[in-house]
Amino acid sequence: AVPPEMMALAEKRQVPIVQTKLKTAEFYRRIKPVLEEAFAPRTTLHGSLADVYGVGLLFIGRSGIGKSECVLDLVERGHRLVADDVVQVSRRGNGVLIGRGHELAQHHMEIRGIGLVDISALFGVRAIRQQKRIEVVVQLEDWEHAQEAERTGLTQQEVEILDVKVPKVIVPLNPGKNLAVISEVVAMMHLLRYSGVDVAASADQVSSRAVACVALDGPEVSADLAAGDGACGWWFDAVAGSTVSFSAKTAKGRAKRLFTGAVLAPDRSLVATGTVKGKNG
Repeated sequence: AVPPEMMALAEKRQVPIVQTKLKTAEFYRRIKPVLEEAFAPRTTLHGSLADVYGVGLLFIGRSGIGKSECVLDLVERGHRLVADDVVQVSRRGNGVLIGRGHELAQHHMEIRGIGLVDISALFGVRAIRQQKRIEVVVQLEDWEHAQEAERTGLTQQEVEILDVKVPKVIVPLNPGKNLAVISEVVAMMHLLRYSGVDVAASADQVSSRAVACVALDGPEVSADLAAGDGACGWWFDAVAGSTVSFSAKTAKGRAKRLFTGAVLAPDRSLVATGTVKGKNG
């Protein structure tokens, strides 16, 4: 039993007392997630949250840009709505952000021109989720204002929510753009990166060693190329009659191959192709 002195002190300080027959370890295991949920850092964001291929995509942007319409299209394609317009975000554990909708929204969406739409009633329980981890932020911007849109994918942008950095993708909008398909690609690209596949980095490595471009001003210029197997091509602007030499070697300098060509075209242009047969490394 709880000592009377402790009961009196708790009542005076307005502190609740919990009594249980469980052992300490078992009680702590059960109460820990409840306390983490109650005392987790929280914030509220204006946006829409959807589960696309198991990836939580948080759509943000100015009011009326089309966040709800994009998520509605995703739901029609078989994905799931988590929250629309108001997203309540809490931080759990080691940098995990959990988003959910407001309890008054009840998975309703506001579609301009139509009004409120009950997603659960229209599409069934398969189309909704109560909560989802936020893994990628998709920022929708007007085409004329999207100055930071990534073209190659080599630069990974991030946004900070509750001191947690989340990958961000900026999608410029213009008439006719299929946002649902783009959103699905964003989710699949995130899954690829999570599995260790970086398409942009791989393409950059291939292109950087496939082509070398130099401008020739003198009668004789040599170009050192990265090692690699297969055919390589070089484009030059050189003086007619000058000689061009190419040398390719491995990273450790174990093998060398020399290719020499003469610039004969009177318009100062030459396209020379050769084959490098050294092994990488």
